[in-house]
Amino acid sequence: MASQEKKTEMDLLKIDPQRVGGGGPEENGGPAANAGKGRSLLRRCAFLIYILAGMLIISGGIMASVLLGWITISASGGPAAQQSPAAGSTQAVQARPPEKPREMGPTVKLSPLIINLNEPAGSHFIKTSIVLELEKSDYLEEIQSRTAPLVDTAIALLGDQRLQDLLNPDYKDQLKKALTGKMNQRLRAQKIKQMYFDEFLYQ
Repeated sequence: MASQEKKTEMDLLKIDPQRVGGGGPEENGGPAANAGKGRSLLRRCAFLIYILAGMLIISGGIMASVLLGWITISASGGPAAQQSPAAGSTQAVQARPPEKPREMGPTVKLSPLIINLNEPAGSHFIKTSIVLELEKSDYLEEIQSRTAPLVDTAIALLGDQRLQDLLNPDYKDQLKKALTGKMNQRLRAQKIKQMYFDEFLYQ
């Protein structure tokens, strides 16, 4: 009887393994807890898949719009909506047609000239031929009949030049403008539009 009572006391001291964990099967990682973790992981994976699918759809739409010409890529690298000029857009760039060359008016060529320059020794001279461009073809007959006073104007102006001035490349344009102005004064009207040196030599 004594031995049975001792065994009974030892049995009472045995610890219930369910009470050590402080909870039931669900709190200690049972089948129900594992099922909950699995559902949470599936939700996260599904959320990531939805985000990736949405990004692919948006990027695919942008690429298709660019290829079809609905969206143009601006200089800054971002997509810009293409606007038609008919919509009143001020940003529409219109190609300008190339400028046509200026039409040449009627011309009169004066006789070649050899003129001494204004130098002390008198050993330098200029040889030139002058072509006059007229404002209207109506002036052609009048200018041809008055070449003598125009040649005289050219001799007076060119004979007053110095060799040092003619060595400047920009001086020739100034000389043409001055000569055109003097000839128009002689004609008492703006009948000569521009003049050209067909030949221009100096020594």
